[in-house]
Amino acid sequence: MLRLLKQIILKFALIWGRQVIWTVCLVFGLLLLLLFFALPDVLFMSERALLENLANHYEREFTVLDARSLGEEERAADVYRLKVFELTPVDEPGRHFWAFNVVSGERGGVFGFSNGLLDTYDEEIVLTAFAERAAQAGLAYDLTYDGYPCRTADKYYSGFDVNIELAGVTDLPAVCELINLSFKDALALLPADYDYHIGVDFVFIYREAAWPEDKFYPLRIEPFDNWADGKLMSATDMQSEINSELQWYQENYDVWKNLQNKN
Repeated sequence: MLRLLKQIILKFALIWGRQVIWTVCLVFGLLLLLLFFALPDVLFMSERALLENLANHYEREFTVLDARSLGEEERAADVYRLKVFELTPVDEPGRHFWAFNVVSGERGGVFGFSNGLLDTYDEEIVLTAFAERAAQAGLAYDLTYDGYPCRTADKYYSGFDVNIELAGVTDLPAVCELINLSFKDALALLPADYDYHIGVDFVFIYREAAWPEDKFYPLRIEPFDNWADGKLMSATDMQSEINSELQWYQENYDVWKNLQNKN
């Protein structure tokens, strides 16, 4: 009889223990949901942490000018929370740039989210250096902005393409040399051995005089995508890559154009 009573008590304790565990898990999950949806700002890094991160990265001090959280209609589809900061270097108040505190994660969010930081300071350095060289040489260009992690680039951007009209391949050496020199100018303003990805790409819009107006080859180089070894893309490297792109479009233009029309 005593043995049977012990078995009943143990069984009841086991069942009750499982219920307690499930209840605790449920309550914990609900609290996480509450924090994620009702109190989203707790997921963002503080301004102090942001400034410390940037100071360590660029070896200079910055000031936050403005900060705001963006709503769902302003965020990219895979971004669950987004806060945008406008900043400026303490010793160079005329240069403004963006920093993005991005909360993203696995499909469904919450348990798989990650908290990351993007900024455009190094991109602004590169663009300014290139713009000065281009102005001196009379080189025309325009910019296409990358809005991610925002839905569009109407106001905020995290990178850009520099689009340059290329009348012929004979112009290529001089333009590539100009770009390479602007890279050197920019890197002189960044920490020594700086080799992080910089979101600046160059697109050479190649057209021939006999072509219809809507025909062109967008010859793209991405100089800061694969330079973790610290090697800067030379003018010769750029020419080689552009010539390879040119050959590809000469052989595959119709396929590429059809894909563009479908999109």
